[in-house]
Amino acid sequence: MERISYLLDSNILSEPARLKPDDNVLQQLADHDGDYGTAAIVWHELVYGCELLAASKRKSNSNPIWKCC
Repeated sequence: MERISYLLDSNILSEPARLKPDDNVLQQLADHDGDYGTAAIVWHELVYGCELLAASKRKSNSNPIWKCC
């Protein structure tokens, strides 16, 4: 089991779902793939926010972050 080097918050984890995601954030996520995790409360915050979204193009796109809804 590998150690987690970075603990990410919801603003970073939801960045790929933005209409215009920040390229620097996306690059950092790619560069450190597998080196990060998140707290359970952050995951539940993302799921709750996703469930509050009305049916929309953003929610129904192919981005895996919305697959939880």
